[in-house]
Amino acid sequence: MSLVRDVLIVGGSSGIGAAAAKLFLQKGDRILLIGKTASHVNKVVHQLRGISPHVTGMTLDVVDENKVEQSITQILEWGSPQIVLLSMGEGAFGPIETITSDSYRKVFDSEVKGKLFLLKHLSRTLIKNEATILVIGSTLSFEAIPEATLYVAAKHAVLGLIKALQEEWFHTRVRVIGVHPGDVDTPFFPGGPPHPSRVIHPKDLAELLYCLTILPESLTVSTIIVQPRVRL
Repeated sequence: MSLVRDVLIVGGSSGIGAAAAKLFLQKGDRILLIGKTASHVNKVVHQLRGISPHVTGMTLDVVDENKVEQSITQILEWGSPQIVLLSMGEGAFGPIETITSDSYRKVFDSEVKGKLFLLKHLSRTLIKNEATILVIGSTLSFEAIPEATLYVAAKHAVLGLIKALQEEWFHTRVRVIGVHPGDVDTPFFPGGPPHPSRVIHPKDLAELLYCLTILPESLTVSTIIVQPRVRL
């Protein structure tokens, strides 16, 4: 693997993705940052170019398979991803009676469909590059809380996607790593996280993500659950 790596970050216009983009740039990697809102992507790219010119923004709604397929040429003209971080996601909370077809599509499209189709259309490149794929799940991929039926179901589906790809690509040298944090201090919580004293800061999670991309050749990680350290 070359010293300068091509890193594709989806959901990189805020939160975990933006923090990871900043750190990976500081470490000398090249970044293609994908988001669905052009103004958000452009703002983050502008900020990151204060660190390094080696960052490019791309507007793409990855839940639209036709657009994903059409975008592959553009992605490969930029570079050949050796690291992929999938950090996009949507939430919907409330009693089950409040779930609608629209909220179902919004959450499952972002959490599951977008990840699946992007990896589908990049699969040949990722296998050739022996890539590391970091998929952001949640502690709710393993457990449940009240009034989060839709979100919990989607995060369980993300875990299934991760495990299925680990099996399917077992005989390749692709690493598929599920990273499952607790509450992270991101714009995901419009009113702020429910327990501000017990949150993970995006920059700290970014440090962990970077470490997972520099594992010894003989090792991989399948699943990692991340919680804030308890302060007594």
